[in-house]
Amino acid sequence: MKTKTRILLYLPTKKITKNGKSPIYLRITVNGKRSEISTGIYTMPEKWNSGQIKGAETDNSLIAKMLADVSEIKNRFVFNNIEFTAETIKQAYLKKGEAVKKHTIAQLADEYFSNEKNTGKQLGETIRRYQIRLGPLYEFFKEKKLES
Repeated sequence: MKTKTRILLYLPTKKITKNGKSPIYLRITVNGKRSEISTGIYTMPEKWNSGQIKGAETDNSLIAKMLADVSEIKNRFVFNNIEFTAETIKQAYLKKGEAVKKHTIAQLADEYFSNEKNTGKQLGETIRRYQIRLGPLYEFFKEKKLES
């Protein structure tokens, strides 16, 4: 599954408010299809410079956090080998759609072992040993109250 994905920030020139400020939008493009999310931040067009607002550290950090969150969502889709569109990334960010689940180590290991068993290879003893070796790790996670 190969997708061309771009995430960018822009200032629409046609949406300038009465006080001269323009909203900042985040645009997600996947295979030529777009979806946009308003950042909720407004700025004067002359202060906008390549994704940054001159002299607005707080707003810049909020924008950077939003970009990082959207990129993380896209990366989770890719990592979990789930097909996605610009709209599904947007919905996951806005938490309206079915968000991508974070898998625990135990879930990933179980899925891996079941896939290996289904390949027809004679790996039964090897997989059993790996599962035994992971037991103490799972116990450590329980002890530290971490999600395994």
